[in-house]
Amino acid sequence: MDFFGIGPSEILLILIVGLIVLGPSKLPHIARNLGKGITAFKKATMDLTTQVSEEFEEMKKEESLHSKNDDAETDNINLGKGITAFKKATMDLKTQVAEEFKELQKEDNLHPKKDEAKADNTHNSAGGEPNDGTR
Repeated sequence: MDFFGIGPSEILLILIVGLIVLGPSKLPHIARNLGKGITAFKKATMDLTTQVSEEFEEMKKEESLHSKNDDAETDNINLGKGITAFKKATMDLKTQVAEEFKELQKEDNLHPKKDEAKADNTHNSAGGEPNDGTR
């Protein structure tokens, strides 16, 4: 088992040298402080990892939100184009109906109805008496 690239025999050698240099009274105090330092380092590493993960998730949410906003803008543009096309089609249809109505009115004026022609022949203008040709 390697610890920071150091084997078990090398760790034992470092502990023996530390015991000789520092003495038996200071070694437990230094080991305790070293353990606290390693614990604080691990905690700081975990906090940093958590913070980076949260920032990454927040960036993903913002990107998703921007993507949805872009989709909504695209939908609005497409909707506007659809409304414009509908208005144009409606105007074209209105123009076409108006032209056909005018043609029907012209045909109506050119060919009076048979009932109207009969009504003109059967009534005279003096008293509304029938004009059956017997007078």
